[in-house]
Amino acid sequence: MRNILLALLLTGVAQHALAQKGYDLGPGGEFAAGVRLGGGSGLTLKKYHRSNLSAFEVIADWNFDEEVDGFGTTILFEKLAGIGFNDRLCAQFGFGAAGVFGDKFRAGPAATIGFDWRLGEKIPIGLQLDWTPSWLIINDNYFSPFNAAVSARWVF
Repeated sequence: MRNILLALLLTGVAQHALAQKGYDLGPGGEFAAGVRLGGGSGLTLKKYHRSNLSAFEVIADWNFDEEVDGFGTTILFEKLAGIGFNDRLCAQFGFGAAGVFGDKFRAGPAATIGFDWRLGEKIPIGLQLDWTPSWLIINDNYFSPFNAAVSARWVF
């Protein structure tokens, strides 16, 4: 867990350094909140970095994988790569940590890959399609692959 936190800290420092160099890829810095429906359904909060190169996402959900049955939280750092002319449609990949509160507490690393689309300034809605598997290694040893989902968020 210490290595994951160190990697998150170093990535944040690198992103901050890039932002100081004046890279401007269009929209960025938004905060978004909404629902997530799929293998893990619940709430999602996302904060985009002002450079639009990355984002942090927090997911609170109920996972429908029978082996993981319980309330879960996932914290992810996501790298964004713009697709298109205004970088509102992005491919994303990232990593983080997941915890499940069920019959016993379980936790481990998580990853994500997918697409994130902020529709526009006049339509403050963001849509996301992703796959977010996790490998629960604390108090268990189980790979949970069933967490593909669609998210819809209000972008502030």
